[in-house]
Amino acid sequence: MKLDVGEMVKGIQQRIPFLGAPERLISELVDMLRDAHRIMLRLEETMDRFDKMAQSWDDRIASFELSPDRLLRMEQALFNIERGMMGVEASFSALPRAVRTRIDRGRRPTTGDTPPAPRPPY
Repeated sequence: MKLDVGEMVKGIQQRIPFLGAPERLISELVDMLRDAHRIMLRLEETMDRFDKMAQSWDDRIASFELSPDRLLRMEQALFNIERGMMGVEASFSALPRAVRTRIDRGRRPTTGDTPPAPRPPY
């Protein structure tokens, strides 16, 4: 194993400014600790808010009970909605192609906010 004196001297030279001015190093460390303290305080506040929200949701969910009859009714309602949508799709696909493309051109994409306004008949 060879000792590289040049690398050792270079490393010492890089560390000398920190060793020669420890007050600067201490000052930087104290600033970093203050910043970390501020961040931790904000994180604690945020986590407290999340905890309160989670507790309120937990309370709401605990008070909401689903009986087997209610689940059966919800499942039946979803099945009826799905069957109705399949009927609409089937009737739409039974229309002539010219009518389907005209209907598609009249549709405007929505984000779910409000349905598009009907176009004037002229």
